[in-house]
Amino acid sequence: MIDKTHVAFKRHVVKARPILEDGIDAIATGDVWLGQDALEVGLVDRIMASDEYIWEKIQNGERVLKLIKYQRPRLSLFGSSRYGYGMPGVFRSSLQLVSATLTEFKTVLQKLNEALDGISTHGGTDVNKVVSATTFHPDMKVHRTMG
Repeated sequence: MIDKTHVAFKRHVVKARPILEDGIDAIATGDVWLGQDALEVGLVDRIMASDEYIWEKIQNGERVLKLIKYQRPRLSLFGSSRYGYGMPGVFRSSLQLVSATLTEFKTVLQKLNEALDGISTHGGTDVNKVVSATTFHPDMKVHRTMG
């Protein structure tokens, strides 16, 4: 497979640069050719920076486009995203909020349970205990009818 690829590569180079046909085996050895060396053996026509090349194309009236690869923000459950915020931070803060809410809810239920135990133990209604249990959290209203 590698030999077939190498032959195809040499064929491509010779097609693009017919002047190299007689010496392609000496050039296509698998070595890397640096700028000046590539220029000396005819692999490149000249050496210039990419900005120079692009500017030259613009000056010749050719249309030059800039390719910008769009990258969607990607959140990962087990790592951070490429933008520095990841699911672990979001997940952790959400868990902390849920934990704090459940702790507060547990405290409310304990107070309510104590108040209801007091009502059934004494056989009557202890209004102060029920009021303290129902007003522990301003958004929470607890009503229970004893029969």
